Amino acid sequence: MVKSLQYFCLISISLLLFSLDLISNEKIKVVIFLSEDCPISQYYAKEISRIDSLFSEEIELECVFPMKSSRNETISNFKKTYNINFRTTLDTSQFLAKKYKATTTPEAVIIKDGIVIYRGSIDNKFADLGKRRNKVSNRYLIDAINQTIFNKEIITPKTKAIGCNITYY
Repeated sequence: MVKSLQYFCLISISLLLFSLDLISNEKIKVVIFLSEDCPISQYYAKEISRIDSLFSEEIELECVFPMKSSRNETISNFKKTYNINFRTTLDTSQFLAKKYKATTTPEAVIIKDGIVIYRGSIDNKFADLGKRRNKVSNRYLIDAINQTIFNKEIITPKTKAIGCNITYY
C-alpha cells in the first residue's frame, strides 16, 4: 500500500526552505450547470465527457443540476442515456448556482484560487436559441482551460451562455 505524502520539507543547497505544500498540484475546478430537460444541455453531454477525458489530469469537473424539477433519478437517467461518467451534483437548493451566479444551462465556470476566471458557453455551436452554426469555430471552454493550465491570461474570460434559463425560487 502506498501512502500519500501529506507534508514534505527540504532544504536546498542554498539553504532555502521548500515545501511541497507551496507547489500547487490542485486541479483546475470546472463547474458546468446543466438541466436534464434542456435540449442544449443534452446536446453538450458528449462534448463535456470529451473535455473531462481530455483534461482528466488537469481538471476537476463537476456538473451541477440546479433546476427545481431535477431529482437523483432524472440525473441518473440523463447519465445513462448520454453514457456519461463525470461527477454530478443535485443542487435544488440552488446554493451552487447562486454562489457562481449561473443563469443558464449549460453554463461553464472555471474557478482558480476561489475566483471565477471564466464564465460562459462551452463553444460557439449555438448562435442563439434555435440557431445552430454548421461548424464550431471557437472552443471557449477548452481554450480557457488550456490558458489556465499554462498560466496564461484567459483571452475570452466571459461569453454568453446559450440555453435554458435557470429559474430561481
